Amino acid sequence: MATLKPPFTDTSMQGLSKKVMKGVYPKIPKKYSSDLESILASLLKVNPAHRPSCEQIMHLPSFNEHVPE
Repeated sequence: MATLKPPFTDTSMQGLSKKVMKGVYPKIPKKYSSDLESILASLLKVNPAHRPSCEQIMHLPSFNEHVPE
């Protein structure tokens, strides 16, 4: 969504489901920061227990440096 494209696409629901369950998605374009790439990768982890909470994200230095107080 940050790149204005969904992370998972396919021509069928079955194919889409397989990609989501495998966590297969294209890398974001190089014009975006490695910090954003890292945050998105953590948000798209297959296992929900491995995804950060909103609070955890808000405490990341890479997040805080771009958010005004």
